[in-house]
Amino acid sequence: MFFVSSCFLLLMITFGSQLSFGVFFKVIANEFGFSRALVSGIISASLIIYGISSLLSGRLTDKWGAFPVVLSGLVCGSLGYLLITTARSFLELYIYYGLGIGLCVASSYAPISATISKVFPEKKEKMLSFAFLGIPFGQLFLPPFLATLIEKFGWRMTSFGLSVLLWLFSLPILFQLWKYRKLHFRIKEKRTGKFDLIFLRNPSLWMLLITGLVISAGFHFLSIHIVPYATDLGMPLSLAALTLSFSNLGSLLGTFSAWYLVKQFGHKKALIIFMCLDLIGISLLPFFKNPWSIFPLMFIFGFGFGGTSPIRTAMVPQIFGIQNVGTILGYLSLFWAIGGISGPILAGYVFDITKSYNIAFLSGGFLVVIGIAALTLLYGHSNKP
Repeated sequence: MFFVSSCFLLLMITFGSQLSFGVFFKVIANEFGFSRALVSGIISASLIIYGISSLLSGRLTDKWGAFPVVLSGLVCGSLGYLLITTARSFLELYIYYGLGIGLCVASSYAPISATISKVFPEKKEKMLSFAFLGIPFGQLFLPPFLATLIEKFGWRMTSFGLSVLLWLFSLPILFQLWKYRKLHFRIKEKRTGKFDLIFLRNPSLWMLLITGLVISAGFHFLSIHIVPYATDLGMPLSLAALTLSFSNLGSLLGTFSAWYLVKQFGHKKALIIFMCLDLIGISLLPFFKNPWSIFPLMFIFGFGFGGTSPIRTAMVPQIFGIQNVGTILGYLSLFWAIGGISGPILAGYVFDITKSYNIAFLSGGFLVVIGIAALTLLYGHSNKP
């Protein structure tokens, strides 16, 4: 259980810090004079690197194990947060945040998910749910914490603090991964040059890719833009940051309940339930203009989102087996990144044109409907491509 707790801490600091970018949003935009679409591009640059490098991190995890991959990512992430404190231009922000934090996050999700699936093959849903609690837990507490630091010390000193916290929270998992470094060598690798072409013909793989893309688009859109949206309605920054915390509280509970719903209803029905909650949360935002209505809607959205990640991750070894789980998770991360890249930029572009997020909210709901349709039509029961 200490291994899973260490995974929890790693995911909490890597994903939690990245997904707290919304509290930096207006401060950076005001200091540099950027439009919201341009500032959204900073997180999108990080997601581009995340998506591309996830393919590599997944393959390297299958080949060498998780320890060297995670360690390399932590070095990149800490340097990224440190160098951001010296940024004086648009290009520097894009390079330091995009490259450093993108590589860091890519080197945590696929390696950790693959290792948990190998260490706990019979209890992967439950253990993945527990480990993935770190993501909403970090999102729950980091945004208000970072917002307070920004108001007191400025965003540059806050970024420096993140570079230190990254190592403090990651030391336990480094010791654990070193302990388990020989595990993957005991799992026989079955690789052929045609592997990628074979599994790409499996409809269930495309279901996972499509659902990941649409869930990510809506999630990253809200993670980046909900704080500016709340402040536009009159909330102070510290209170607006709590909208992310409500989403993350819901995500925490959704992640925790995922393994139970899978046990009761199976992967497909459980995933549909959570995606329907996503649909409700994002689609109703345009119809409630009272700032306080944001909190319950973000909680509903977060609950739905929280349950989707461990379920989709647990589907991978169930459908494709354990040998190449890291590689397949890398492909899922690529499509996740595509959704995460497009969502915030398009939402920022819509706002810059219309001065409103209403169309963006409704478009996010429509994407979730597409994901539910893909899940209903493409998910099969075969365990082999």
